[in-house]
Amino acid sequence: MLKRYLLIVLLIFPLAYTGYSQIKNSAIIGRVTNLPGSPLAMATIVAKHVPTGALYAAISDTNGLYRLPDISSGGPYTLKVSLAGFVSITRNDIYLSLGQSFTLDVLLKAEEVKRVNKAKNRSVVVLSMDGFRWDYPDIYHTPNLDRIAKAGCKAGSLKPSYPSKTFPNHYAIATGLYPDHNGIVQNSFYDPKLDRTFRMGDRQAVEDSIFWEGEAIWETAERQGVKTAAYFWVGSESNEHYRPGISKKYESGFPYKQQIDTVFKWLSMPSDIRPELVMFYFDEPDKTSHAFGPESPETKKVVENLDKLLGTLLDGLKIIEKKSSLAIDLIILSDHGMGHIPAGQQIFLEDIIDLKKIKRINGGSPVLILEPDPEASAELYVKLKSTQHLKVWKRTELPPRYHYGTHIRIPELIVEADSAYGIEIRHKAEGKGLKEGEKAQGSGLNYSLGMHGYDPDNRDMHGIFYAMGPSFKKGFVQPTFENVNIYSLLARLLKVQPAKTDGNLNLVKGMLLDN
Repeated sequence: MLKRYLLIVLLIFPLAYTGYSQIKNSAIIGRVTNLPGSPLAMATIVAKHVPTGALYAAISDTNGLYRLPDISSGGPYTLKVSLAGFVSITRNDIYLSLGQSFTLDVLLKAEEVKRVNKAKNRSVVVLSMDGFRWDYPDIYHTPNLDRIAKAGCKAGSLKPSYPSKTFPNHYAIATGLYPDHNGIVQNSFYDPKLDRTFRMGDRQAVEDSIFWEGEAIWETAERQGVKTAAYFWVGSESNEHYRPGISKKYESGFPYKQQIDTVFKWLSMPSDIRPELVMFYFDEPDKTSHAFGPESPETKKVVENLDKLLGTLLDGLKIIEKKSSLAIDLIILSDHGMGHIPAGQQIFLEDIIDLKKIKRINGGSPVLILEPDPEASAELYVKLKSTQHLKVWKRTELPPRYHYGTHIRIPELIVEADSAYGIEIRHKAEGKGLKEGEKAQGSGLNYSLGMHGYDPDNRDMHGIFYAMGPSFKKGFVQPTFENVNIYSLLARLLKVQPAKTDGNLNLVKGMLLDN
């Protein structure tokens, strides 16, 4: 018989918890009680039957970060939950500061939900190779990707979300939401509500769940009893309860072979603790193709070495499948592609406008997001609009196909360089006046020969998607699709109920045998 889960959903967003106390009463009436100066609106509380038959309740940003002591099944109960010691946070008009406390006195309103019937002999493995352009397998030697395509499926290309940058797109893949809806609107951005800036190199920001909106696939899975693991995947390091059960924090330069060996170890665990979803990440060929361009001897070498590692991965997974009687679906993808920028095709913002008239600049070449001083806004817009090889929009003017411009973290002006052009804020002493043929970043100069971030319709921005395993057809070619559809595909493979997303399973389910 299926176990019964008791699910209670109210609404609150506390973070950075340091302690709790709990009192239970058998009262039926429930309410939310705020202390003076604590304008809490809405809370999320979850109570559910666990396999022992007991009932536990928890409170968190996403259904259950802080477990309370077990209480007997039955009820309904009123839980009086006192929490204190939150760092300063802001989300959806909720403000808490360090040392502030509040009490929730909430009726447990029960709704029965069937427990996930998990297939313990199956796992899904997803590898992202940053910046692996869709046509690298055509211009470089990649026999192991060819091997996957023959044994499974290959997409014409994988279309990124706008802007076609690393953090927004890895999180779009994980959540099925465009960056405008998942909150990671650029690699760096300012949130006026929080009065905080997010940068992908800022560990405190990267690990703070307040910046990460939507529901990632590992959250969906863990909430429904499916174990997950992530190795360096963007968004998996935040401090939510339903983060991956196993996770590793990003380290630049970490050996890929060691990552693969760890994935093998995870998949070789006993079935009751083995992750059914493993997502991991390589930061190449992005770095090399930025420095030397997408079509270069250096990029060729890196791409072909990555393909050799894929051979190691394929061979190891085959051994694990046989040894553990485990069926593995493997997906290889990338977040975006890469375009070439010839030397000299750099635009510098300081040559066009007075930088003193801008309050904030975030993002990075080729897309900058600007917050001008209000009195200078019209002037700066006109100057940028009249500059060759630049596109500039007010946030309300962006093309609908960009699915961008509604989030509060997107400021007034968005500036995008034309394809094959880069945009920087200022000149650097070294590199000013470079001539065609001079080496760029690879030699320490201040611009890249390869860049991404442009219009997702630009084919150079497209990545790869390959898949093989018992769930996929063999030798199937999937037409190009947007990466926001991957979340729904993973939910289908994991047999979990998906959250609402911007994707559509119908656009990609043709790859599946049970379509």
